[in-house]
Amino acid sequence: LEDEDGDGGGEGAGLDGADAGGPAPMDLSSPQGGADVPVLPEGINAEEAKMLEAAMFGIPYTGRIPDFSQQPPPVEASPDLVRQRSIRAEQDAAYEASLRADREKAAALQREKELQQQKEEAERKAKEEAEQAEEAKRQDLERKRASLPVEPASDDSGAINVAVRLPDGSRCSRKFLRSHPLNALFDFVDVQSEAPPGSYRLLTQFPRRVLSADADASLESAGLQGRQEALFMEILEES
Repeated sequence: LEDEDGDGGGEGAGLDGADAGGPAPMDLSSPQGGADVPVLPEGINAEEAKMLEAAMFGIPYTGRIPDFSQQPPPVEASPDLVRQRSIRAEQDAAYEASLRADREKAAALQREKELQQQKEEAERKAKEEAEQAEEAKRQDLERKRASLPVEPASDDSGAINVAVRLPDGSRCSRKFLRSHPLNALFDFVDVQSEAPPGSYRLLTQFPRRVLSADADASLESAGLQGRQEALFMEILEES
């Protein structure tokens, strides 16, 4: 029997041997390799593999230290890979364009919806204001109609019949007392005509005089003293 310290159990040296009790390192320097030689990953050369093996087995590495400062040359992609990447890029671009178009369409629909709501709200508000103005006008005319003085009898010595010619050619007339306020005449014209209060003035023909609503004036003090008085309405121009 051979001694245990003989040729069969010497200490391992470098990467060509290992401790007697551990697995033997793989010979990565052989061009054919063997059944146990792994296929190295792309970008890993044999020297790097030996360094990794030495570190794994805890033995010194005596080979050449690779130069890690230089990047390995780029590996040219295969035509199939290039084509797949191009197709994927086109698909991604089409998806992003479709997504952007959908977002723009949704934003446009939202803006259109908001504008429609604003339009409807403005129309509703304008309608309410018009209805309120019309109701206020109706109530004002009702108040003026109710506040008109009692029409005197025809044989009353203080009675005066006032006829007013309206812009459309029609006439309205009523009896007043000469002592009635001039405002009562304007209230009567407001009730009989469709002209808004304050949008017209009354004039006498001969002599030509302009009558203005005055709470302190009476028909007599305004110059309406005859039994019959003819006036005409003149619409004021908007400034």
